[in-house]
Amino acid sequence: MEGDADLGNWQVLNQDKTFNAEIIKVISSEGGDRIIASADNNMQYSDDNGASFTPAAGISFPVEWGGNYIAGIEVLNDASNTIYCLTRPWDPTPWAPRFWLYRSTDRGQTYTKIYSFDFGSDNQLSMYSPYGSAELYALDVNSTGTQSTLYSINGSNIDILGNSINLPTNKHCVLKGFSDGAIITFYSLIDNNKVYKSLNYGSNWTLQSNLPEDAWNRLEVSLNDPQVLYFGGVNAYQSTNGGLSWSLVTGGWGAYYGNPSTKLHADMMQLQCFRKADNTEFTAVNCHGGYYISYDNLATVSNRSLLNLNTAQTWDVITDRANNDIIYLGAQDQGIQIGRGAVSTNTAMDFVQFYSGDYGQLAITDSPSRLWVEYPGGDISFYKQPALINAYYGTDIGKDVQGTQKPNAGWMLPTSNTGNLSANEILIGGGNMTGGDGSYLIKFKAQLSPLAIIDSQYSYNFRANSNNGTSGIAAVEASLISDKIFVAAEDGTFFYSNDNGASWTRSNSFTGPSGYWLYGSCILASRLNSNILWYCGSGYSNPGVYRSVDGGTTFTAISNGLPSTLVHEIIATPDEQLLFAATEAGPYVYVVANDQWYSLMNSDIPVVDYFTLEYIPAQKTVRFGTYGRGIWDFKIESVNLDKYICPGSSILYSSNISGAGYQWQVNSGSGFVNISNSITYSGTNTAQLQIKNIPSSFYGYQYRCNVVGIFSNVFTLKLTSYWKGGAGTAWENSFNWNCGAIPDGNTDVIINTASPTLPQVNSAASCRSINVRPGTTVRVNTGASLTVTH
Repeated sequence: MEGDADLGNWQVLNQDKTFNAEIIKVISSEGGDRIIASADNNMQYSDDNGASFTPAAGISFPVEWGGNYIAGIEVLNDASNTIYCLTRPWDPTPWAPRFWLYRSTDRGQTYTKIYSFDFGSDNQLSMYSPYGSAELYALDVNSTGTQSTLYSINGSNIDILGNSINLPTNKHCVLKGFSDGAIITFYSLIDNNKVYKSLNYGSNWTLQSNLPEDAWNRLEVSLNDPQVLYFGGVNAYQSTNGGLSWSLVTGGWGAYYGNPSTKLHADMMQLQCFRKADNTEFTAVNCHGGYYISYDNLATVSNRSLLNLNTAQTWDVITDRANNDIIYLGAQDQGIQIGRGAVSTNTAMDFVQFYSGDYGQLAITDSPSRLWVEYPGGDISFYKQPALINAYYGTDIGKDVQGTQKPNAGWMLPTSNTGNLSANEILIGGGNMTGGDGSYLIKFKAQLSPLAIIDSQYSYNFRANSNNGTSGIAAVEASLISDKIFVAAEDGTFFYSNDNGASWTRSNSFTGPSGYWLYGSCILASRLNSNILWYCGSGYSNPGVYRSVDGGTTFTAISNGLPSTLVHEIIATPDEQLLFAATEAGPYVYVVANDQWYSLMNSDIPVVDYFTLEYIPAQKTVRFGTYGRGIWDFKIESVNLDKYICPGSSILYSSNISGAGYQWQVNSGSGFVNISNSITYSGTNTAQLQIKNIPSSFYGYQYRCNVVGIFSNVFTLKLTSYWKGGAGTAWENSFNWNCGAIPDGNTDVIINTASPTLPQVNSAASCRSINVRPGTTVRVNTGASLTVTH
């Protein structure tokens, strides 16, 4: 993002990379500005104002695991704008983490390793260059275990300036200072709670103060006055006497909600001092309220993130069922918000925050819509008429989930609608209403008059019955078409109930994915078949998504095309032929009959963590919430899935017109005739026709809906089976086909390029047609045959 330091007014420069927010510099010269940044675990540079970035050469991480990262950079004010880059790789010799120091003298195009420190403990080495100078220093509080070391770095030479026993060792450290060209005053932030000062190049350090609260590795010194210091944690603090005492900036984060334009929000992510061309000093502060600027040493601040920044860290998003123009959003530190214009506007919407804090796990019940939201720890709020909210509102009524062993680190407890969307009740995967241990399923029911929340608790202790005996509830889902409820625990244990929670069965043959430790995992129950469900979570050491077709007794991984990533949430289209996933690797779609995931990433959407999603049927829109770039809509303009239907599966056809009555018709070759509900057809007199257990002999059948004399679009049924391989090479092995059945003369066949094995026919086989994709083959062995009927 780029914005004017004084005015803000932000615009996107680049969104096809995930950058390290801590590492960015701009080098100015007669040839123009060059942006230096870190992405993809490498240094990058841009000469076109961030439109594109080129990876630098020379930086390496020889071992792929071990927490490799870019630790910091400093740019010197010398003739070549020398860049020093500190990395923290896993060193193969002596097989341990180490800090490596690189240098670039060509403005960040190439880097050369110049030094390897003999340790690699996180945040125990810090670099500092006085503003506008050609000097560089580094502080090490790990070099011997008993003393700190201050280094001077000049070219490829690293010299020790001073050793001291006055600094605590093996702690986090941040090195800052002030230089007037003759004397350097060094400050060090140690363990995020103490500030030390040195006037003799690190030979001695003097404790200035114990901080009033923990810093978050944020320490800064004024460019004009060595006595003016700032540090940031939850709040920002200022010192005017060299760190001896501290005062809150603008009254602390609580003042933000009364005046967000001139008060700092909580959680300081960066404090840094700059000079303009006329040498005017200003201080920039980035926090969870946005970007602020100050010209008076943080005595006052001005919020410059109110125009076009659009960087909400979204926990959850849900659209009003009664009015699709309204969206409710739960965000990190930016509270619960309402936005209007989702249908009528094609540009970024404005949102109004009506309650502050961190909010997620949103649910809508009843009609008109009632809204449930959660604050960390199981603090549930209920809004009786959320669509009418226009300003700061608070809550209509709230209730806390009790218990000493709440799941998801006590952050966001999983919630779900019950099986009755019209009832004002939700299910919560909680602790224990009696205040004791265990993890139980809890129901909150809102009584509208008089307004009250009535709670009740199911008797089954999921924590005690989890596979490891210590895992709370990570996900809960109630079927909307049966009495089934599904629960997943933090360790992947899966449970199901067929009697609305009266009794429970554990899926002993299956351990699924764990979820995001602060938010849990996700279960999606089919709305067409009560025995079908999907379960997703962390997919780094196992598949991230599973499907069950027997009500949760057994599961099969569905991961073809899906990278190793954390799958936060999945949703299905009404016909359940497409699944969409919000993942750390971006948005994905799964074509059910093809058994394949496909990325939805393109140059128009940001590379960030996609955290939540929902499907809005009336708009044919998948709405994604991202953790850092707000809400993005994926609009489905048209879908033709006829070629993806498996024999024996089901499909849902929806009339494109509406009216007072519906009658579905079929043309099996002799003209259209009316059909009635049967074991094959349901919904024949509604707007949606479901065809179940489709025989292969139905290939080519046409369907349409007669809506009081007006006919809908015509749907032609086509049946296709994809070769997926993986179970040997035999055409005759049903496990090699995505449909789980061997094709016959009424089935179109496609041989996929990505298949791990290729088919060989060993018998008298047949198919309707066959599409052998480039790079694949079909072998018909001696004595066998393959008949293509069309």
